[in-house]
Amino acid sequence: HCNKQTTLDACAESSDPLTCTHAGCEAITPVRRNKSDEEILAIAGTGGVIGITPIRFMLSDPGEEATMNDFIAHLEHVISLAGIDHVGVSSDIKRNGVSKEETVAYTTERLNGEERWFHLYDALKSRGYSTGDLKKIFGLNFLRVFKANL
Repeated sequence: HCNKQTTLDACAESSDPLTCTHAGCEAITPVRRNKSDEEILAIAGTGGVIGITPIRFMLSDPGEEATMNDFIAHLEHVISLAGIDHVGVSSDIKRNGVSKEETVAYTTERLNGEERWFHLYDALKSRGYSTGDLKKIFGLNFLRVFKANL
């Protein structure tokens, strides 16, 4: 939740990998909570990871439905900018998803609920991502950073 300058300062000062645990890419959806390309590269420069979250306003324009393709666009932006070792998925939602009444803040049904990551895995697999890359996206990148910091 920190601003751009705080993110850049933390990256400049840290000797350990840092994470942005739940955001999107400002280049795709320019909202205050998303990270700029400069921040993404700075976090990746520490060896860190940017976790993409399925929160609607962070993935698509205001008032628009956020789709699986929107979520993937943010993942692929980080990958194209910083590499596969610096991206992950982050829910920032209850493990089981949210009730129908609460979904105004979150994405479509495909990214809400217990099955969301299976749907994403299948979508990325169909785009040609290798099993090794999928393992990184779905946890190994974060695990690497957690091990380095703990």
